[in-house]
Amino acid sequence: MTPEDAQALTQEVQAQKEQIETLWQEQETLTHEAYGRAQILEKTVDDVRLTKPFSTMKF
Repeated sequence: MTPEDAQALTQEVQAQKEQIETLWQEQETLTHEAYGRAQILEKTVDDVRLTKPFSTMKF
């Protein structure tokens, strides 16, 4: 392996590392958003249960 090959490989690995870090951050953001939405949905379901008895709901 020539020094040029090694440098090219190092640059490629660094680029892939940065891409992984970006994807990791995006995944963290999406997980946080999904958790927030799940909490809102859970509260909405609880509110509906409090205002309308389950036995009267029609599906």
